[in-house]
Amino acid sequence: MRFAELLGQAPLARILAGRVAQSTVPHAYLFVGPPGVGKEAAARTLAQALNCREPAGGEPCGVCRSCRRMAAGQHADFRLVRPAGARLRLEEVRWIGADAAVRPLEGTRKVYAVRDAETMTPEAAASLLSVLEEPPGHVHLVLLTANVQGVLPTLVSRCQVLSFRPVPVEELAGVLAAEFQVSREQAVTAARRAGGNPARARRLLREATGESLAHDLPARLRGDPYALLKRAEELAKLPDRGEEQLEQVEAWLRETMTGGGWGWARLMPAVERCREELLRNVNPRLSWEVFLLALREQAAAGRGADGHA
Repeated sequence: MRFAELLGQAPLARILAGRVAQSTVPHAYLFVGPPGVGKEAAARTLAQALNCREPAGGEPCGVCRSCRRMAAGQHADFRLVRPAGARLRLEEVRWIGADAAVRPLEGTRKVYAVRDAETMTPEAAASLLSVLEEPPGHVHLVLLTANVQGVLPTLVSRCQVLSFRPVPVEELAGVLAAEFQVSREQAVTAARRAGGNPARARRLLREATGESLAHDLPARLRGDPYALLKRAEELAKLPDRGEEQLEQVEAWLRETMTGGGWGWARLMPAVERCREELLRNVNPRLSWEVFLLALREQAAAGRGADGHA
C-alpha cells in the first residue's frame, strides 16, 4: 500500500511521505481518529516505506522483498500490539524495551504500532515512555487512539500528533460503489450513515447485501458444516483475508457475552489466534476453518446446556 492510497487522508499522506523522503521521521507518532479511518493502515505503510529498498518520493515501491513481506504481514520488523482485554497492561508492552534494543532483523527500522493506546494502564504507559526517553535510532513507535484525552499527557508530549478525519461522503461513496457493485445512491446512503467511516460503511453494505459473516450468525452456525468450510474459503480470498469480517464477529461475540450468551468468552483467545494468523498470512483458509468450526462447536454446546439442542 502507498500513502497516497489512504482513503480521504491526502494531507496526512503527503506529510508522512515527505517525512520519509527527507529522512526526518520522528521516533514517535500519535495517530488520532475514530476507528476505521486508516490509522493502522497508515502505520503499516510507514513501516513499509521505512524498510523499502527502492522508495520513490517517500512512497514504498511495493515490489521489493521487504514490501512484499510487509504486505503479507510477515515482516519481522513491524509489530502490532493490541490489548488482550479492556486495558493494555504492562506485561503486554514490557517486551518492547528489550526488543527495541536489538537491531532490525530484516530491514533498517523497527516499527511498533500500539492499538487503543487510550486503554494503557499507567504502568504500561510508563514502560513505553522509558523507551522514548532514549530511543535507538532504528526505532519508531506509533500509538493509535480514538481518544487522545485518554493517553498519558507525558506520552503525548513525546509524540508528533496526526489527526485522521472521516472521509468525505462523495469520495467514500465512489469507492464503495465500485467495490460492492452497488448503485451510487446505495453507496452514498451507506457513506452518510457511517459518518464518513470506511470500515463502518463497508460493514453496513455487507449487512445489506447479506455478505457479512456476523449477519444471522447463529443460524449459520446451526447449518451445514460444509457450508461453513465453503465460507472459510471465500473469506480467505478477500483482499484483507477476512480481517474486517473477523472484527464484526468479535463485536457480535462481545455483545452476546454482555447479554449472557452461550459462554462465548472462551472463544476470545480463538479470535486473537485467528487474527494473528491472518496478519501473518498463515494459511488464511485453514485459520478460518478452524475458527468457524470452533464457533459451531461452542454454539452446539451452548444450546445443549440451555436445553435447546
